[in-house]
Amino acid sequence: MTFEKQHNQPAANAFGETYLIESCEATLRAYFATFDGKPKEFYPEVESIYDDLYHENFRLVFNDGKSTGREVVKKTHARYARKG
Repeated sequence: MTFEKQHNQPAANAFGETYLIESCEATLRAYFATFDGKPKEFYPEVESIYDDLYHENFRLVFNDGKSTGREVVKKTHARYARKG
């Protein structure tokens, strides 16, 4: 998937890039605010933010070269949220 299709913005448009960076930052801040030390469920609004942040083909690669998929990471984040 190209940048343009994924974000509905042309990659060369400086305004579009600025908007995407600001939008991404706001989304990240909203997601990080979930992990405030208070136990909570990974409710649908948080899951929706996660889905916006992590591409469907996302893979987390560790220093030793092993990797894990997006759904495993999502379950881990949900567990972290429940622990606070």
